[in-house]
Amino acid sequence: MPQRPRIDRLPPEIRDWLRTELQARGYADYDDVTEALNARLEAEGLDITVGRSAVHNFGRAQQRFADLQRQANDWAQGFLGEEGLDREAHRHKALFSMLSSHAFRTMANAMAPREEKEELDFDARDLHFLGRMLKDMMASSGLREAISDKALEREIRKERKAAADRVESATRSAGLTPEVSAAIRDAVEGKSP
Repeated sequence: MPQRPRIDRLPPEIRDWLRTELQARGYADYDDVTEALNARLEAEGLDITVGRSAVHNFGRAQQRFADLQRQANDWAQGFLGEEGLDREAHRHKALFSMLSSHAFRTMANAMAPREEKEELDFDARDLHFLGRMLKDMMASSGLREAISDKALEREIRKERKAAADRVESATRSAGLTPEVSAAIRDAVEGKSP
């Protein structure tokens, strides 16, 4: 079994420091970063040194990950725009359609004769995980809608109560009896008589 890279064997707080340091330096200055990392390891009393190539490989992987996150965010911003929850079903439909086309392509490729098989960038396991991700995303959107609905209901109740307070104050100052004012207040709040 191959040995884990040295950076993976570093304590988490030092790896976090290295990530931050690389990002702050724009994924450059690998010689200086390596020197600072080894000085930090020595100051921590750890008997390990890391070479420039290991720091460079780690930095490149971190940079690719950051670039992918940025691309995903840009894609989502462009795709979603300013539409909000009311258009979420359309987004899910589009994602489901994309996933379905990949699934169909995978199945068609599996049934094709050997000489007609194409080399796909994904396999059935990838589709499984994408399907689970889509399922989880759709479930979370339902949760967001439920939370949003509950927040709206609370806001409506709050507004009704404020209106009922104003109505009750106005009816009492107009000389109506407390019973009549309370009945009007209940009607405004939506309470049954």
